[in-house]
Amino acid sequence: MTINRLAAAHEYMGVPTYVTVAKGVAVGAAIIGVVASFWHMSWIAGVVLLVSGVLGVAAQSIFYVRMDRDLEYNTTGIADEQRPPPQGGD
Repeated sequence: MTINRLAAAHEYMGVPTYVTVAKGVAVGAAIIGVVASFWHMSWIAGVVLLVSGVLGVAAQSIFYVRMDRDLEYNTTGIADEQRPPPQGGD
């Protein structure tokens, strides 16, 4: 929450790589913990939660990649005029 407030106050600042990695690890650990608890109750429930967790992380990743492309937000350090045009028929 504090990082979100700082980012909102300083919109020009980029997000450090370690914050992005920490968020990914946190989401993965949460999914593993919930899946493990349900797996001990019923392996079918564990499989269902595992599949839904993987699909949820994939959907979130796709959303952020598309949002980055659509907003032409420069996260690679390459000037916008040097970036190749987006691929695909979206």
